[in-house]
Amino acid sequence: MQKSLVLILWTCLLVGTSGCALLDASSGSGGDGQAADVDSNEDAQDARDAGGTDTPDVGDISDAGGTPDAGGTPDAGGTPDAGGTPDAGGTPDAGGTPDAGDTLDAVDAGCNPVVVQFTPIRPNIYVMVQRSAAIDHNLIDNVKGALSDVFSDHAEDINLGLMQWAGQIGPQVCDDVGEELLLMGEYPSSSTPVAQGIAAIVRDGGGSSAPGPALKQVYDRNLVALADDLFSDERKQVVILLSDGENNNWRTTGECQVEGDRYDYPVQRIEALQGNGVLTYIVGIGLSPNQDGLNALGGAAGMDTTVPWSGTRSGIQSALNSTIERTLDCVYELNLSPLPQNSADIQVKINGASAGFTYNGDNGALTLGKQACTNLKAALANGVNEPLKVSTGC
Repeated sequence: MQKSLVLILWTCLLVGTSGCALLDASSGSGGDGQAADVDSNEDAQDARDAGGTDTPDVGDISDAGGTPDAGGTPDAGGTPDAGGTPDAGGTPDAGGTPDAGDTLDAVDAGCNPVVVQFTPIRPNIYVMVQRSAAIDHNLIDNVKGALSDVFSDHAEDINLGLMQWAGQIGPQVCDDVGEELLLMGEYPSSSTPVAQGIAAIVRDGGGSSAPGPALKQVYDRNLVALADDLFSDERKQVVILLSDGENNNWRTTGECQVEGDRYDYPVQRIEALQGNGVLTYIVGIGLSPNQDGLNALGGAAGMDTTVPWSGTRSGIQSALNSTIERTLDCVYELNLSPLPQNSADIQVKINGASAGFTYNGDNGALTLGKQACTNLKAALANGVNEPLKVSTGC
């Protein structure tokens, strides 16, 4: 077998491509025809090289004087391997199935995604209600009724805290002027503590209506935050200040005295809260509030130049609902153990379309991107049932 291989290779080198093609074409007629074609071509060339003397070179000597190996049967190199079947590289692996490089990835072929349950991460809403003799009983009743309605509507959406504030109680007191009626927390809609806190809101005065010291109290005591909050980085924290815009002369005595315009101090307190990651919204209340005061506070909070106000229950309720709607972000806690380690392990879809998001692998908080959140809110507003789907494993 080895001699036949040498003959074929050597002949290709001597006669070039056409000779190899000739060998290929005649290979089906057996070894004799193959040897004759090669010898006649090479003998003529040998005669020219040696001046007419036909001395066969090594390539002229066929195996055993021109007799094909083993009775003219081509050697092992001429037959298909293993009885006529192509070699291992010629057949599809495993009976015709594509090999590993041709199959779908395991992620696609054997993907079995796990649907992940999730819980909204509620914003913390701290409501501060002005306490002043200038606010009549009807207005206070309207405020209390509006708060009850709004909390009933959003009990499953928000965490709630409540304070009623007066600017100054006593001649030289500027700290701890707010009465903390409800500690920040998650409460059911029929919560007794919430009902009691709202019922405790009163009309009578107790000093001036300046909000600065009360805002300082919220800041100093971090009243908007939850204790040991695992999601403090993702959870929105908000103060809603219900005020008639007045800011009386609370600053003119003792340690509460400050320099500058009478609105400077509450503005500074709002800015301090913002620096601590707390947003502030102003809701104007009253029958004839101080619009300049409301606008000064609202400007510091980043609101529109003119802060709207209302003295009716429905008007106050609408303003509170609108404010809370702004605070509702698309932030969720994944209810899965163990948690996915990175965002590449998670798939998020809204109405079947992929949605952008960020993910914190340390606490399992998933935050939809701005456009994705807009799309989700639109789907919910249109009555789509469970448009948000989260899965992992693919």
